[in-house]
Amino acid sequence: HRALDRALCFWRHVYVAFICCCCCLSRAVVLARPLFRRRRVCCLGGLFLGKQLAQLVALLCEARNDAARGLVGVHGVGKLLLCRLELLLEREDLEGGRVPLALELLQQLPDVDQIVVPIGGGGLITGISYAMKHLKPGVRIVGVMPEGSAVYAASRAAGMLVTLDSCASIADAVVRKTGEPYLYPYIEEYVDDIVTVSEDELRKAIKLACLYAKLTLEGAASLALAAVTSGKCALTEQTVLLCSGGNIDGSVLLSCLQG
Repeated sequence: HRALDRALCFWRHVYVAFICCCCCLSRAVVLARPLFRRRRVCCLGGLFLGKQLAQLVALLCEARNDAARGLVGVHGVGKLLLCRLELLLEREDLEGGRVPLALELLQQLPDVDQIVVPIGGGGLITGISYAMKHLKPGVRIVGVMPEGSAVYAASRAAGMLVTLDSCASIADAVVRKTGEPYLYPYIEEYVDDIVTVSEDELRKAIKLACLYAKLTLEGAASLALAAVTSGKCALTEQTVLLCSGGNIDGSVLLSCLQG
């Protein structure tokens, strides 16, 4: 079980390496951080290109050739790989590893028309929204933040990236005073709407998930569910809620259940 858990921690990078092999590309995984991920993926034969943009361009061109041979028509693999590489060409430490989630969503629910995503630093929603808007542009992307740490919502209202005076929420995994300058432009371009939820709405969502769905969600993982149950985001028949993470303190969970 421990070996499986460790493997799952790096599934995004192994997944990209596997795609490269399937596409007859160079066995390369482009990743800037953290160091321990580099070492483990290297053990699997991964090659880190870092700032060697010339090699990235060559790899991108090779991917385009594979896409032209029909890989996009089969599983969208070629286009997905292009999305990841184009992101990394823009910023070497961009969290492009989130991009494969978009392909998995399309494989499991081809008719998806809306995806509700929690926002913290912005890496998750950036990767998903960028890929989805290229693979299926009609899908609506909605980001959710706690009212006590709604930096990207405030930034959208101000028309520029801002820094909050203070921030606090039980969704501690997404609490931050400011956003990432290199992710902000992508969020503004590809995320259709950003909504906020209150602490009470978060607690109700945690309780709902635990009692009726038998899921233990941490505060950040309950953001998408809270947005729907509170009416902040209209639910459609083909809506996907990203609820990932169960690292919640026992006392916080108990208070939510008793509330």
